[in-house]
Amino acid sequence: MYGYLGLFVGTGFSKAATANRAPGFEELLVSLATRLDLNPDFDSSPAYRRKSLPQVASQLLREYSAANPPPEQASERFREEIAQLCNLVPDGILASRLSSALIGVRPSWIITTNYDLILEALIEDAESVLPTQPLVPRTSRVPIYHLHGHRHNPSTIKVTEDDYVGLLGPIDYQRLKLPLLLVESTTLMLGYALGDINVRAAMEWSQSFRGEQGLRVAAWQGRVFHALRRDSPVSTPYPGPNGEMVLEVNDLVQFLEEIGERRAALEQYVGRLKASVQEFLADPANALAVSTNPVKRQEFLEIVENSLSFCPPTQMIDFLSRALDPVWLRAREDMGFTYYDTYLVLLIDVLERLTVGSVNPGLLFYLGDALDRVGWFLDPKKYPGTAFDATDTWMSQHHRIPDELKRELASYATAYDRTGLKRALSYVGL
Repeated sequence: MYGYLGLFVGTGFSKAATANRAPGFEELLVSLATRLDLNPDFDSSPAYRRKSLPQVASQLLREYSAANPPPEQASERFREEIAQLCNLVPDGILASRLSSALIGVRPSWIITTNYDLILEALIEDAESVLPTQPLVPRTSRVPIYHLHGHRHNPSTIKVTEDDYVGLLGPIDYQRLKLPLLLVESTTLMLGYALGDINVRAAMEWSQSFRGEQGLRVAAWQGRVFHALRRDSPVSTPYPGPNGEMVLEVNDLVQFLEEIGERRAALEQYVGRLKASVQEFLADPANALAVSTNPVKRQEFLEIVENSLSFCPPTQMIDFLSRALDPVWLRAREDMGFTYYDTYLVLLIDVLERLTVGSVNPGLLFYLGDALDRVGWFLDPKKYPGTAFDATDTWMSQHHRIPDELKRELASYATAYDRTGLKRALSYVGL
């Protein structure tokens, strides 16, 4: 999960962060009923029995409004009491570890259904976002999107059945943004039970656009992982009831620390790889050696094939210029025809390892110009003055270059009148 990672956080996280002092949804409603002098025994009362928790909340609000008119003020007081009950801070012993763990995980965004502000207390560079505000991932501050509102703005708190029905109303920003966000990201869910409605919603959001024609997502995009706390977790991940991947964990803090450690290790590996690539390309001796030294050549071609994203196009073009230009100068000397072949073989070796989607246009244009250079000296009829070995190489090895890339080179040749490139491609049916 290295890259665009988001967290979807539920009540279980707040419980873990407060050493179990944070109430679950039912515990919250029981405490709320007690504070408002209402019946907190939901199992015995016919008005509450067999109802969902949002329906229980709706019934509590109706009873409270009837006893404390007018309804508008009762509703406001109702939510203010919830805000008071959610005035929570992380446990002192856990807070430091959790804060460090979240820094290590470095989520791009967080969505939470919690009313409390525990996440904000743990992440110094976080920014609270209400459902009425835009959710914009940024590198400077982690946005924490309170899907059901939060305690600093009690009127935004979604708790009753009517509140939840309102979330399913006409298409609005929230129901457009969140599916897009999840389909573009890897999402890790924390603090939810197996089969929780919020897990189901996240899965539906993450899959919303997968059926759209033309949308291509990477393997990691739209994936939802559900960290499920168990006293005796199984070590093997398994599919959840809605298609999420379930990871059973015993200790939430330790789990987040492990993610941070693995991310740091991966970043260190990538950093070393980048440094190695940069060191190789910066050495002029390597550029001179790739045309004659098989070991250096293979090392360079592995960079082209596997690490091109770590190479600024200008640096790659500079390296290729230092590799190809001396060969070209020798080809232009008297009796230097064999060097046309050396030049062309290196070009084909590079082009073979590229795709239209992976190569920077500037680098592709440079390679097209290099092929245009040698294209003037290719001729299947092998008239005097042409490069016989290079022609044989081109006619027998051009198939190594992806067809899509050759078509792109043909388009470039036509657009910018590269006659030598046109000539080379015409010999192979383009």
